[in-house]
Amino acid sequence: DAPGEACGIPGKYQQAQSDRKRCAADSAPQLHDELFSRHTAGLDGQPMLKHKHEDDRGKDCRCKDNRGHPLQAPVGGLDVGRHALSPKYPRTIANAAHTRRATRRRIATPVAAAILAGMNRLLALLFLTLPLAACQTFVHEKPMSTESGIRGGQMVATTLLDGEFDNHEQVWAARDNAATAIAAPHVVITLASTPHPDWSVWHIHLDAATPLDATWAMQVVDAPGGTRLLLPYRALVAEPAMDAKFDARQWTVLDACALRGTIAATSIHVSADVAACTALVPGIGPQAALLPLVIEREGEWLRARLYADQARGAQVREDARKVQVFGGWAAINGGGPQGGGDSKDWHMSRTLRLGSEGGRAALTWRDGKPSGYSLGLERLTYREGNVPVLKLSVIEDATGRTLAYAWANPEATRIGINLGWVQVGLDRNAPTMAAKGGAK
Repeated sequence: DAPGEACGIPGKYQQAQSDRKRCAADSAPQLHDELFSRHTAGLDGQPMLKHKHEDDRGKDCRCKDNRGHPLQAPVGGLDVGRHALSPKYPRTIANAAHTRRATRRRIATPVAAAILAGMNRLLALLFLTLPLAACQTFVHEKPMSTESGIRGGQMVATTLLDGEFDNHEQVWAARDNAATAIAAPHVVITLASTPHPDWSVWHIHLDAATPLDATWAMQVVDAPGGTRLLLPYRALVAEPAMDAKFDARQWTVLDACALRGTIAATSIHVSADVAACTALVPGIGPQAALLPLVIEREGEWLRARLYADQARGAQVREDARKVQVFGGWAAINGGGPQGGGDSKDWHMSRTLRLGSEGGRAALTWRDGKPSGYSLGLERLTYREGNVPVLKLSVIEDATGRTLAYAWANPEATRIGINLGWVQVGLDRNAPTMAAKGGAK
């Protein structure tokens, strides 16, 4: 210590020498007890070292400097060496320095061990937490809110996630296109709303030699970073509740197949990570073939790339158009095409309903038996002139041959035909006569 310092207080060197001997021995135990318990507590809140101080000198330092002020032992943040003087040595200033170094070594070992144990526990907790975070799904993300017939905080129209979509025209066009290596399959996708504004149910039907059906629940969620997801779920039960009884607890999330992209007020453009989704496919079963990997929904179109489409090419997809429902009536003469114009044997049907994308309706006799003829309604675009039309046809069931047809603008709200032996009148989105209480 520099001359003129005693117990941290300036004073005369000669007086300081004697004062220091008394104060360092008398005061250090008291100061150490306070600081040691404060700074060297273990992780469990208990002191790591306990020392019992027995000092016949008492715990009050009555040392005073040359000005009459009480002397204080200089104790640093963890400088507690003055409390444990070895009995082999006299209580001198030199011995105090020696004891401080020994005591620090004794303290350093358990402190380091406690710190290492705490770090080990922290690392173990970290490694346990990371897998849990990785396994979390987007179920806990913020769902979209509802506001006056719209879905979501960014006003996604409810009609965007509702309706029936059919790729009839795409299939029809592929039949005449020899350049198409693998023709597009006929797919019907039906979107149904639920009481929960962020949920919808998607039923996908593959019309093939071996038909296949799959039903997915889709949830729109707001994910971190301002992005939005269309999150697919598969049913946990054989027949999940639909419509007003829809229960989200009957579905399990397929978060690896989440479709990311843009979900706006009037359009959806999202796609899934194929590599990540492939890992889930074996556990889903055959229905995985109809799991959407890409969805584009805008206007009257729903363009979807299904998991099975990967076998047809890199960019192939189903171009399905929203089905417009026409309702109305039909009358067929009992004599068929050969029936005379003066025949009064008319068989009426006032409950016709046909969809605009390849809809079919059988013409029946008044007893309900089939007449052998049907009506077909479809929207097509003929390559000659590239003119889109709404076409109403009369079809012979036995041969599939079209006997006659009429067409109108695709936006037409009414279409009909009169061949003398059969007459038809249809209106878009009109209820049937029977529904209004008319004659049957």
